[in-house]
Amino acid sequence: MTLTRFATAAAAAIVLATPAIAGTFSVDAGKTAPLRLSGSAGSVVVGDPAIADVAVHTDQLLFVSGITPGTTNLLIYDKQGRLLYSSDLVVAPSNANTVKISRAGVDQFYDCTPTCNGRDQN
Repeated sequence: MTLTRFATAAAAAIVLATPAIAGTFSVDAGKTAPLRLSGSAGSVVVGDPAIADVAVHTDQLLFVSGITPGTTNLLIYDKQGRLLYSSDLVVAPSNANTVKISRAGVDQFYDCTPTCNGRDQN
C-alpha cells in the first residue's frame, strides 16, 4: 500500500468515525419535526422523555415530537453502537393559539385552544 493510499484510507476512517454533532434541534410543544440522518440509526435516546419523544419511521428518518416546553438532549447510535448524531433538543412553547392583550403597558397572554384562558408569560 502506498503512502498516499494509506493516508486516504486513514482520513476516510476518521471522517466515518466522527459523529454528526448538531448544535440544537428545536420543535414546538405539540408539534412534530422530521430529522433525516446520514447513516442508519440503531438506537435512539432522549434524555428526558417527558419533554420530547422520537418515532422512528425508517432507519434514516425520525420524527421528533415536542411534548412540553424544556431542554433535553438527543443521542442516536448506529447498529454498531457508534454515536451517529448528538444534539441539544429544545421544545419551545407553542404560540400558535396565543393571544396577547396590552392594556396600560401591561401585557396579558391567553391560550385559546379552543377557549381562551389566561396564563403566565415566561
